Amino acid sequence: MIPDTSGRVQLTVRHQGSSAGVTMAPAPAVACGFQEMAESKIVVPGGGPWQLRIDDESIPQEDGVWCWQPGFFAGEVGAELVGADGEVAEVYRLDVSPDPDKLGQPRFRALLDEIEAEAPALLAGTEPSTTVLGADAPLEGVLETLVAFSRLRHHAQPFIRAVWHASRQPRTVTRTTRAVVDLHRARRVDAQTVRTLARGRAAALMVDPEGLEDVRDADSPARADVPWRETTVDCAANRCVVAIMGLVRRRVHEVRESLRAQTGAERSETRWALDGRLSHRIQLLDELDGELWRLLRSEPWRQVSRPEITAAGLNALAADPRYASVNQLGWKSLRQGVGGASAEDRVWLSPTWEIFERWCFVRLSRLVRERHPDLRWVRHASATAPGGALAAWVGRRDDVELAVVLQPHFPSRDQSLASPLRSVSRERWPDLIVLATRGATRRWAALDAKYRRARQYVLEAMESAHIYRDSLRWLGQRANVSLLFVPAEPGAGWLTDPRFHEEERVGAWVLDGALPPALVEVLGPW
Repeated sequence: MIPDTSGRVQLTVRHQGSSAGVTMAPAPAVACGFQEMAESKIVVPGGGPWQLRIDDESIPQEDGVWCWQPGFFAGEVGAELVGADGEVAEVYRLDVSPDPDKLGQPRFRALLDEIEAEAPALLAGTEPSTTVLGADAPLEGVLETLVAFSRLRHHAQPFIRAVWHASRQPRTVTRTTRAVVDLHRARRVDAQTVRTLARGRAAALMVDPEGLEDVRDADSPARADVPWRETTVDCAANRCVVAIMGLVRRRVHEVRESLRAQTGAERSETRWALDGRLSHRIQLLDELDGELWRLLRSEPWRQVSRPEITAAGLNALAADPRYASVNQLGWKSLRQGVGGASAEDRVWLSPTWEIFERWCFVRLSRLVRERHPDLRWVRHASATAPGGALAAWVGRRDDVELAVVLQPHFPSRDQSLASPLRSVSRERWPDLIVLATRGATRRWAALDAKYRRARQYVLEAMESAHIYRDSLRWLGQRANVSLLFVPAEPGAGWLTDPRFHEEERVGAWVLDGALPPALVEVLGPW
């Protein structure tokens, strides 16, 4: 542990392949040197039992160090140093670079930027690494849950503080109502007061106060129905605040239940398990729920008659500086989706290999669209994409149709007979396919993305190209070609030779600024 001049805790870390320790300063500084699939050792500070949480997962200690090995992910990862009292002492930002056998950090950042520009929802995942995105494109399932949790984590506490600040000087309105009060408390009277008094025994007191002993000695004093002004917090602005608090609390409940449903989810060798991070996240949501519950039952919010969002209430929030931050932070906590013009929330990313797959889809579809600008191109999400795919670009004109499809489903031979995509053996999920139809003629290609470039790994990955060429069918037809997309020129250079593709109908290709000739042949015209 190295305390800096401000008393903050700087940790010492030793990265794999280096014997010297380097300083890891607290945020906003970014600690570099971490690498995908490479172990780093962080020295445990002395002077007390510390705990290190990286992306909400507690890291075990071994001989005075925390050993942490990132999985198949790259990007910025959050870490917290927790003291013996359970309070967070420091927050750190760790920058994890891609495996050098794949791509360098600048090139990986370029992949992220290209995906974000066209389809930011494809970046969202469950890995510890994060990036900054806004809110626009919708998500589904656990990805939607994690993005919602991230927004609650970053905005709900500031929202609660803003509500407490507003409660010190709440907005009020003055209302005129009617009240029945003792005569000596009446300050204003109107025509209705006079009519009420004229009909009651109070009129006798006014006419002959000394002659009516029975009235003067009555048990109950004379009372009058008078106009009454009262100041109340039950106004449109406060009703709007209570409604937003209720919506945030409901979102906390929804996210918490969804996270609990993820406990015990199936583990994968290529994805970072969620289980180790869920318990702390659920605990954070429990604390948020408790704070919101206490806030709703505190003054002045408990006096508000009903939650209600109206135009008058929103206008009142926008016009009051104390309430404007309540409105802003509340809706930031509730926003959904990723992307858009506003980029201010950190969103968990997919694994590096999956990001490369998504980038291949974005780059391939763009190259195909540029080659065939005469077609009417439409982008489809998972709900409308062919073959149960994650996404697709489809272009049509007259009797011509081209499609670039991300992760379509090829069911096994004895499954769905209605699907035009079939596998002659077990079900398959190729990363990409390209389908081309001109009249009654069809051609297609099966494509797989492998985020490796070393000779050994590329040769091993060619197994999937052979399997897809031999086992996949589109309307009973084999693929015209089956290729691997790799991030850089592979060690096995013959696999990228167009003549090899033509002879063997398999091979590899570096997808940069040009389509492989074998794929151009599939696309036509022919």
